[in-house]
Amino acid sequence: MCQILKPGFHICRRLGDGIILELEFALIEMQSHCYPRRRFLNDYVALHLLNALTLLRVLEVCFHNFLEHYAQTVQFLSCPHLDFSHLEYTSLQGYLRQDFLTSLSLHGVLYYNYRDSCEGISVKSNAADKDIGRYIAESAESYVASDGKRLRVINLNTAASIANSQGISANEVETIALKQGIIPCRYLRNIGTIGVDGQIKLLQSAVAVVGAGGLGSTVIELLARQGVGHLIIIDNDCFTEQNLNRQVMSTEGNLGEYKVMVAARRVGKINSATTVTTFQKRLSRQNAQKLLSGARVVVDGLDNLPSRLAVEHACRQLAIPYVYASIAGFSGQLMTIFPEDVGLSSLYGLSSNTVPEQGIEIRIGNPPATVAMIAALQVQEVVKIITGVGGPVRNQVILVDARECAIDRIQLRR
Repeated sequence: MCQILKPGFHICRRLGDGIILELEFALIEMQSHCYPRRRFLNDYVALHLLNALTLLRVLEVCFHNFLEHYAQTVQFLSCPHLDFSHLEYTSLQGYLRQDFLTSLSLHGVLYYNYRDSCEGISVKSNAADKDIGRYIAESAESYVASDGKRLRVINLNTAASIANSQGISANEVETIALKQGIIPCRYLRNIGTIGVDGQIKLLQSAVAVVGAGGLGSTVIELLARQGVGHLIIIDNDCFTEQNLNRQVMSTEGNLGEYKVMVAARRVGKINSATTVTTFQKRLSRQNAQKLLSGARVVVDGLDNLPSRLAVEHACRQLAIPYVYASIAGFSGQLMTIFPEDVGLSSLYGLSSNTVPEQGIEIRIGNPPATVAMIAALQVQEVVKIITGVGGPVRNQVILVDARECAIDRIQLRR
């Protein structure tokens, strides 16, 4: 099932390098209800939006066999690219991103992701749109860094206040601020490494994490703190007692809860600018492309080889980089696989029939320090891919032996 935090109805948003058009429809029983607190569009347009909601609900009921668990990705009509992150469209975003569901129980969510070629609604800018940048600039504070450099910054409370007053997301506020050279305080320790442009790229990117257990939960935590704008989390498992030693999101109090739901709550507490989409299902060759299609990068948090091969295959089909990793005992290995690179077959052979379900980790275990060490390297690969700062580990595998404090790099060939 596809779960989306802050359910409502919004369109016009940029994710990663592609332009996408998202529509999130809140469905209550057999009717759709929309209660905007602010009005930016005339009643005629608003009426048509509500009619579209109702029509789509009827279509969902009629074609439920084609919409798996209320989640479906489809290709939209071909049309010129539009930059929906531009301020010209902020009023429409503000109107549609309100919290429409204040006292109604959520029945289900339809999530459509129209990627790369899409059709948008042209909305004329108004004074409120043009004022957003000015509000941010006027709210910025002066900050002296440890090297003596004076910076303009915006704190978390101020950013949240602007987002609420203007009807836009925290992500949009942070992006607009960074484009003006104003740094959100939460990212001050990022900027020296990846720069302002790098932070903007992270905020505008979507990263899929397949598996929210040992590696995956640490990766999710670090990506949220790094400032990735959209996390897609895929896992069908619940926390158990044997997860407590290494899975950072597991606690004695949430045993039995689904990992994706715990992860979504955790990200919400860490970074309000990060959108979370969760899929409470097991990834397979049959559904992999559908689940991963909105991502800029895919990160491996899996615990079995067949699923990793399925992810690699889907990433090649979708032309998405795949950050692979696995651990056992004191050791771990890591490689980043671009569509044109050598891949897992160079490690495990060409025949999927001979690949074991799991490796030596079932005998020697998964200590927490090894998990954290390899997951941190995975996150660094993601950051390098998205920001362009540094080179990812391609066509080679990194072997880390924590017991001997040794790191080896092995070149791979087809």
